[in-house]
Amino acid sequence: MKPGEAIIFRKNPGYWGKGLPIAAGLWNFEEVRFDYYRDANAAFEAFKKGEADVRIETDPTRWATGYDFPAVKDGRIAMEKVAQRSPAPTAGFAFNTRRKIFENPRVREALAMAFDFEWANANLFANAYQRTYGYYSGSELSSRGIAADEREKAVLGDAARTLRPEFLDGTYQLPVTDGSGRDRKVLRKVVGLLGEAGWTVTDKGLVNAAGEQFTLTISVQNKDQEKIALHFQRTLKAIGIAADVRLVDAAQFAAIQKTYDYDMIPATWFNSLSPGNEQVFYFGSEGRSAEGTRNYPGIADPAIDRAIKAMLDATSREDFVAAVRAEDRLLVSGFYIVPFYDAGGQWVARWNHIGRPEAQPLPGFEATTLWRMP
Repeated sequence: MKPGEAIIFRKNPGYWGKGLPIAAGLWNFEEVRFDYYRDANAAFEAFKKGEADVRIETDPTRWATGYDFPAVKDGRIAMEKVAQRSPAPTAGFAFNTRRKIFENPRVREALAMAFDFEWANANLFANAYQRTYGYYSGSELSSRGIAADEREKAVLGDAARTLRPEFLDGTYQLPVTDGSGRDRKVLRKVVGLLGEAGWTVTDKGLVNAAGEQFTLTISVQNKDQEKIALHFQRTLKAIGIAADVRLVDAAQFAAIQKTYDYDMIPATWFNSLSPGNEQVFYFGSEGRSAEGTRNYPGIADPAIDRAIKAMLDATSREDFVAAVRAEDRLLVSGFYIVPFYDAGGQWVARWNHIGRPEAQPLPGFEATTLWRMP
């Protein structure tokens, strides 16, 4: 080990489990070295020179435009997107429903619609992303495209009768804009929903019956988040909302997260194919008032609590999946976040002397399956 520089792992020839079926095809190198770089560009340059065999890319612009060097062009480096079938991270601007301006779900739906993903994807991310749907996007646990069956309706209870049809049958989707950053058709729908919630566009901006303008603050903690917030701010301004973007340091951000002292913040939840007790911490009703949970939107819905309990009590795979999909359906229909985007897998570049099996596990790229080509 060289602190701050590299760590090397060597295979233990006496490993007790090497002959077990669970280890078949894995750990095919006698030595694996991880190099560390303080600068992302330096790490990329090292890969280009062959000082690293495999690179998992996280920068969409670099993936789209940076891999144009000779080793890629002549086939010595393979570029591939390895599909992920476990839930994509759920990221977005979380509405703090503890604040009066976000109490009405029509307001939250309108603002979620107002986020122009197509513009952001084309202008900020080289069209590398897809829109994230729900809280288990890309996995069998997602409610997208799947109608609620009788098992799930039993979990939903009375909520099954009040859900809009497009949520119950899984056909709901966010609007797709023309990518202009100012799609008038979408903005008209946004203004219409806000009108139903009591807000009117005037020469003073978007105001309520008392003449008060709709104002909000989006608190962020880094420049990447700020970039997305400023894009959203421009759209909100077009419909009369005065949105302030506030960049705070890590300590401040942690403090406002803990005490829920914000209007909107970027938030991310990581779900697996086996969600469990953490869902109470994420979305349980107690988190609306108890400090320090990850219930950033302030969700307090007995139907969601019931779905989480059904998930924890399930004794069969069928009951478990039904409960998770019910939770997903309720969270999506509650419009608690402005959903962001995900890559749908990992962007992986590898020198052609490194091989991998065609089949990869549900989470996507798995480095322990690699081998050196003859």
